[in-house]
Order: sequence, then structure tokens, then C-alpha cells
Amino acid sequence: MYKIVKLDHKQGKWVEVSELNSLKEFSTDESNVYVFYVGELPIDKNEQNEIIENVIKANKNKINRVTIGAKLTSMDSDTSPSSCPGSCWCIVDGGSRYCETCYCNGNGYCWCVRCSGSC
Repeated sequence: MYKIVKLDHKQGKWVEVSELNSLKEFSTDESNVYVFYVGELPIDKNEQNEIIENVIKANKNKINRVTIGAKLTSMDSDTSPSSCPGSCWCIVDGGSRYCETCYCNGNGYCWCVRCSGSC
């Protein structure tokens, strides 16, 4: 199963739009709309890779990273000293800095994308 979600860049929050049974049903030209896999995590790594690759392709390579097995329960950066909006946080990676947030579900996947703003 897949979920279509929209990232509100001003508030840095996810808004769930709808659910899909297949990636073939997804199409958008909006830069802040994503489709993420939220089904059960396959045990086979090749099956995991196939799902991840297909979702990244469907999102036109807008996904920064995917985590498997991470349990991010709170993505509230309002208390962090950065200029990232809402539930976005500052990533410092190889000398570059940017805002990021992740959409996670209870099945072990977190899909991470850039937010507007800089830190």
C-alpha cells in the first residue's frame, strides 16, 4: 500500500492526501506532493530494494534518503535553534547544511526529503 502525502513547507508538516494500491496510479507535477510505501516490510533485501527504487523513481528523485528500521517518533524541531520550519530539522552533511524531514510509518520505513529554508 502507498500513501500520497503533501509537505506543507511553511509549517514543515505532512498532510496525508489519499492511499493507493499501486504506484501506477500516481502522477503529479507538484513539487511538494510525494508517494510513499507504507505496506509491510519484506524480509528479502532484493524486494526491499525494488520497492525503494520504484518509490524514488515515482517521486522523480526528490527523496534524500530512506531508512529501514528507524523509529522516529517525534519530528518536532520547534525547540531546536535553526531556521528550519515546523517538524523539519537541520542536517549537516559533508560541509553542506539543509533542512530535512521524514515521513515514517509503523512498518519500518522512513522517507526523508528536503524542506524549504536553510540552517
